[in-house]
Amino acid sequence: QWPTQQFLPHKQLILKTFAPIPALENHFQSIITEKLRPNGQKTTVVGLHLRLGDYKNIAASSFGYCAPTSWYLDWLAKIWPTLENPVLFVASDEIDTVLRDFAAYNPVTADMLGCKMPEEYQDLKAGFFPDWYMLTQCDVLAISNSTFSFTACMMNRRENAQFYRAHYEHRIQEFDPWNADPIVHREMGQGAITEIGNTLKVLYETQGTRGVMKNVLYELPYYGIRSVVMKAVLKARTMA
Repeated sequence: QWPTQQFLPHKQLILKTFAPIPALENHFQSIITEKLRPNGQKTTVVGLHLRLGDYKNIAASSFGYCAPTSWYLDWLAKIWPTLENPVLFVASDEIDTVLRDFAAYNPVTADMLGCKMPEEYQDLKAGFFPDWYMLTQCDVLAISNSTFSFTACMMNRRENAQFYRAHYEHRIQEFDPWNADPIVHREMGQGAITEIGNTLKVLYETQGTRGVMKNVLYELPYYGIRSVVMKAVLKARTMA
């Protein structure tokens, strides 16, 4: 994954190439117009993407950390009063787990808005697309350390849109999707003891004591064994 400033000279071409086909664009825009911006009403759509899932189990990697909802809530408390008619949109691979934490902001989801793929496109099995497209239409975005929502930021054409993402050290940090690394990586290669200490620190700050125990007792040993096996297989193939 290259830093996106490498692609900046080709931004308009990329935006044009990956624009949804008119049938899909019109379908989702009609939902947004009806449900989020009726009669051209000025509404600031604030989008959140919280990736949990596999990120809870790959803490030993340089990028796999689950930003807790408390980080986003602290950020929302600061930015919400500054916005005009804000509406909160939440996307997540574990939506039922995170949604209740944002109840004070009356959040909406793609399902709540009836934002689904049209019947004629159901065979594409692109169930992820409504969430992704909705994120491209937000005025303010705070995302996970994930290329799913990072690319949504890149494809976002909203005027004066603002972009933030979870950072393992700085919590919610503003960024420019056309001048950034697609994924934030922790510094690795500092020695086994230092890396283990840093991993446990990030684990505790993002998943708490329960997350630390689960990873120490199962996920980290499994990840280590899998890494050793994969390296051995790759080495064997190069020698064959």
